[in-house]
Amino acid sequence: MSNPKYERNRWRAYNRPLHDLRTFVDDELALIESGAVTIQDRDSAHVRETLRRYVTKFVSFAIPTDEALDLIASHSPLLEVGAGNGYWAWRLRERGVDVVASEPDPDKPNPMIATLRADHRIVADYPTRSLLMVWPTAGDNWATDAVDLYKGDTVIYVGDPACEHTASGSFRPILHMNGFVLDDEIQLNSWPDVFRDTVSVFKR
Repeated sequence: MSNPKYERNRWRAYNRPLHDLRTFVDDELALIESGAVTIQDRDSAHVRETLRRYVTKFVSFAIPTDEALDLIASHSPLLEVGAGNGYWAWRLRERGVDVVASEPDPDKPNPMIATLRADHRIVADYPTRSLLMVWPTAGDNWATDAVDLYKGDTVIYVGDPACEHTASGSFRPILHMNGFVLDDEIQLNSWPDVFRDTVSVFKR
């Protein structure tokens, strides 16, 4: 049975960026008319970054292409750790993929699906599922710790392949230390002025 709360949020995920675009334009015009800023203060990079912030807040930092979703789906069943608002898990479930989504932060905006309230340590309870992590927090070691605790054979990482803007510098060394090697990798479409992220599948 569908949940009205999540159905409403899914509608917002597709329509909120357009609503925010109108609000953004109205706010910018008000600032210009008041003399607080000039048109010259507002360049295209500013506009792109503002819109990107809106969309990433209410939808996702990474853009789930069909190719990416198909690759991830081929490794189901899945456990997504740090699922945020659950957008990627929802898109996967739309394809009939068996995915358990977990997120420790109860205040994530615009939840798309119900997620388990758990941090990275939940991986110990799901050794038979492929581990999925989408844009792990930059400079934070929770993704590294998740790999260390994980007893399964497949890790799927969506983010900066160099681990400079997502995850941490210890992420790939820990994968190697735990016997994981790169099995497949595809590049994603990215937001303007943002590094090129990938979907990387590691196996052992």
